Amino acid sequence: IAPYAIKVDILEKNGDGSVNLIEVKSGTSAKPAYLMDVGFQSWILEQLRVNVKNLYLMYANKMYVRSK
Repeated sequence: IAPYAIKVDILEKNGDGSVNLIEVKSGTSAKPAYLMDVGFQSWILEQLRVNVKNLYLMYANKMYVRSK
């Protein structure tokens, strides 16, 4: 949709033809800007007649400790 451009991190196709939009962030919590970003991406896809079923925000778990 001109003049907008998006770059989706993960677009997962569902069995019913819809898709799940997964936005991956390097932060450790959900921030308002992240939610606006995934919402904008969803809006663009819907304008292109893509059936977006679910929106997900994926971010780092600050409690994760890599085992040796």
